[in-house]
Amino acid sequence: MNTQKLHKRLATITSFAMLGLMSSQSAIAAPGTLATAPLFLSSIVEPNVFFTHDDSGSMDWEFMVDDGTGGFTSSGGTPYVDGPFSNNRRRSYLNPEWHTRRSVLPPSVDPVTTWSEDIWVFRTHDGNKNYFNPDINYVPWAGTKGDGTAMYDNADPYNALRDPNIPGGDKTDLTTKKDYDTLLDSLYLPTYFTWTDTNGNGKIDSSDAHTKVEIAAGSDEMQNFANWFQYYRSREYSAKAAIGRVINNTDASRMGLDVFNGGHQKDVKTMNDPTNKRELLESFYGINSSGYTPARNSLKRVGDLFKSTNSSAPILPAADGGECQQNFNILLSDGFWNGGTSPNVGNQDTDDTNNDFDGNADQSNDGGNYADTNSNTLADVAMYYYKNDIRTDLANKVPTTADVDEADHQHLVTYAIGFGLNGTLDSTLDPATAPDFVWPNPMDQEDEERVDDLWHAAYNGRGKYLSAQNPVELEESLNASISDIAERTATAAAVSINSAKLTTESVVYLAQFNTNRWQGNLFAYKIVDLNTGALAATAEWDAASVLNARNVTSDPRTILTYTGVKGIPFQWDDLEPFHIEDLKRGPGGAEQSDDIAEARLDYLRGSRDDEAAGNFFRERASLLGDLVNSGPVFVGAPALRWPDVAPFPTAVGSRYSDFKNGAAKTRDGVVYVGSNDGMLHGFLEDSGAETIAYMPANLFSADASNGMHYLTDPSYTHKYYNDLTPSLSDIYADLGNGTRWNTILISGQRGGGRG
Repeated sequence: MNTQKLHKRLATITSFAMLGLMSSQSAIAAPGTLATAPLFLSSIVEPNVFFTHDDSGSMDWEFMVDDGTGGFTSSGGTPYVDGPFSNNRRRSYLNPEWHTRRSVLPPSVDPVTTWSEDIWVFRTHDGNKNYFNPDINYVPWAGTKGDGTAMYDNADPYNALRDPNIPGGDKTDLTTKKDYDTLLDSLYLPTYFTWTDTNGNGKIDSSDAHTKVEIAAGSDEMQNFANWFQYYRSREYSAKAAIGRVINNTDASRMGLDVFNGGHQKDVKTMNDPTNKRELLESFYGINSSGYTPARNSLKRVGDLFKSTNSSAPILPAADGGECQQNFNILLSDGFWNGGTSPNVGNQDTDDTNNDFDGNADQSNDGGNYADTNSNTLADVAMYYYKNDIRTDLANKVPTTADVDEADHQHLVTYAIGFGLNGTLDSTLDPATAPDFVWPNPMDQEDEERVDDLWHAAYNGRGKYLSAQNPVELEESLNASISDIAERTATAAAVSINSAKLTTESVVYLAQFNTNRWQGNLFAYKIVDLNTGALAATAEWDAASVLNARNVTSDPRTILTYTGVKGIPFQWDDLEPFHIEDLKRGPGGAEQSDDIAEARLDYLRGSRDDEAAGNFFRERASLLGDLVNSGPVFVGAPALRWPDVAPFPTAVGSRYSDFKNGAAKTRDGVVYVGSNDGMLHGFLEDSGAETIAYMPANLFSADASNGMHYLTDPSYTHKYYNDLTPSLSDIYADLGNGTRWNTILISGQRGGGRG
């Protein structure tokens, strides 16, 4: 961390916090709903994060199969399968009730047909990457209505919807077999196969061992399959599930939406406003996929939007912080761009001696590896809106990132996600260091080379290219993009705020939060100049890194909670019924099994086995939650100045000086801070290791959007839990161990629940 920047940010945040405090004091006579996120974030310019989304016809397909899987030829992720009605027909769908001639049906009982038993490979997630995976917990699309209820409910296995947005539309009963034709076996949709790589070649072959599993009606697995079928079975639906969660879980950013064929959908608006977030989600979930893949002109349309200066322009006026606002576009596509209309931008990534950001090997920070010899590619469009100042009316004050994004003028950074695609290049290579690296020519009409062009666009746009081969990887890629954006904007104090500090002797403790998945950190910096207060360039430790590196299985954390009468370990066998009632609540407040509740407890204790995309619980960027209003408090040797005269104890052995100079003088120093992960944490001063954590009993609740279970909800939005600065004192009292001197620490938190 750059301590010079840190000091400037502390001064800036202090002024914002003072303004927020004065504002809140003036309005104290008119109480209302408490904010669930820091108010002073609204005083900081938020980055623009735009989504450019593929709504082409292939997004409606329900298959994502690599060419050669099980011996089948595949194009665009859909296999060619011999069978009734036509030979070698592309099969894109699962349910014959809705797609008569393009479904993969069961093997025929008629030996005359060529319909093969080998089609089992399409009903395993190993062969069809978009297919149901029994190890994944599928939940409805994220978001809440204006009344606080969920936008989408669990699917009904007896009436699973073809389109979640049309409750009165086509439905299917998943619990019954489908008799498609007298020549065909009946089809039971809730079926999957487990696969064993019999020959060990790392590929799924039709001759490999496999086991058929039919899911029983009324089981938990049937509910999970129904949710997959209704909300994930197509590429479009998987993308809605992943992007919807990212939008729902993101605050302190301005977001907007454009789709390839449907055009502009939503202007950028702050996601700190729940109405804006809900309207963006409604627009996104309402997309219907059809048409071509005009990615180049879609990216150009979005770039032109960022150049605009009207009232709905993404980049704000100078008075509102637009001069230092950062701008990002996330382009997602499952196909190879096409469309005959040229974007007419020319060859933007060739050497331009008047620009430092393109293919000039002596100027660009990667030695000129942006360049190719082709014009009007997707990469050219991305380069145009990166290297050129797209708002010349604003001063050039955009924060830069060394060796990554060094442009201080207003520009658009492009991220690209290829969903189910592979190009001719290894996208894990670094073009700046890979020997003899050359970008292929996407104008040759070769599909795979247009995937390479998608990567090239992200490279030119100083973003990242991420390849997602299945729905889980898609959400991971989206989260990686948002995380990278959060880290870049954090350097400008847009989403990463240094919120409190405490000095003890020659060490300063700095508490920090980041709105990217609401993570926190605590840094320990040595003071290298006691006259100026200058800090060391690097921290002695940061608590988040130490906690994240801890093996909580071999080195379990000491976490305590309270019954209302006594303190207890936060362990399953020690909990009271009200603790367990909370832990059994899932998304929307639905009651879940004891097994899931125990897994939820393990998650809160630090296990990461069941978190992240496709699993039961919310993905965390860190085990340490955000530290917003709680300042760190150091507890070491007693340091108060209580006298040894009445009314204080005067007897030898009971005096404060005896306590101060006794065993307590050499006790370990611990830094305590409250976090919105629900815990009061204590970190050792010498290493930053967590020595204890405490969950107050009043934070437990069975309410849908409260309690400790809500911290695990994939649709979690920020709430305050342990958010007040602890208070410390030495007192002479009987605390259950006889009348004596004790050091006590009192912490507080916002919210209701059990006392």
